[in-house]
Amino acid sequence: MQGTTARQTLGMQQHVRLAVLRRLRVQLAKLPTLSCCALPAQLLWCLWCVQTAVMCVADLFSVFGNSMEPFMDMGSLTRPANSLLLQLLLKASSNDKRFVIEEVQQSLRIMAGSVDPAVSLDRLVPYAAHRNPKVRAQVAMVLTAAAEQMTPEDLVQYGNDKLLKVGGALITDNTPDARTAARGLLTLLRKSHDTAASTASTSDGEKENSPAVVRDSSNISRNTDRALTSKPAAKDSGPACDDHESNVDAWESYCRSMLAPSVAAAVLKVVNK
Repeated sequence: MQGTTARQTLGMQQHVRLAVLRRLRVQLAKLPTLSCCALPAQLLWCLWCVQTAVMCVADLFSVFGNSMEPFMDMGSLTRPANSLLLQLLLKASSNDKRFVIEEVQQSLRIMAGSVDPAVSLDRLVPYAAHRNPKVRAQVAMVLTAAAEQMTPEDLVQYGNDKLLKVGGALITDNTPDARTAARGLLTLLRKSHDTAASTASTSDGEKENSPAVVRDSSNISRNTDRALTSKPAAKDSGPACDDHESNVDAWESYCRSMLAPSVAAAVLKVVNK
């Protein structure tokens, strides 16, 4: 009898929670401003039943965007039960229902596209070393999604060094999904590095080709005579090819300077074309 009563009570509690979440989703769609003041309490409801609140979480990120930043990871690694981000990562990693996993992954992508990418990266990076390999795989996926929102210049400003170390750890992870997702992140970092190198090279070239001081007429005459009597110059051997080779060398040197030899080799094997 007591067991039946307990199950009924639990069922009623779950029903009430679902009803609250349904009302919250309607409110977010029609009157989002009313939800803003109650964000902390609403997120607690989502944390209590994340599996059935995933779509509600996605709505919260879509509506409030950067306003969600203070509530994304309130517990962090020390209090995981209070971290919305970690609960989403765990649900995407441990649930055995495919449709739930897909909904959670969609919510994580919406989060990455709604919140400032630099903020998302800051929150995600610590979880790249989580002891659960499936969580690391999800982190690699969301890191890539967040980095895709940034320009190459933004990535340089955020810190290619930090992200390269994270990408190196993930590309050598023992989880295939983590390695696959890390490829996307490393490709973005390679593009960012090449863009920065090309910009620096162009800047140096402009300095070298700046207008020279006026030469005296005798020097001009001598240079003209040399030009008339000299042999035709050989054809250009291909500046585009040279630039590509230079970028490859610069990327390889950069990786070897920042990573352990075995990790650098793994990164270069994946992203060196």
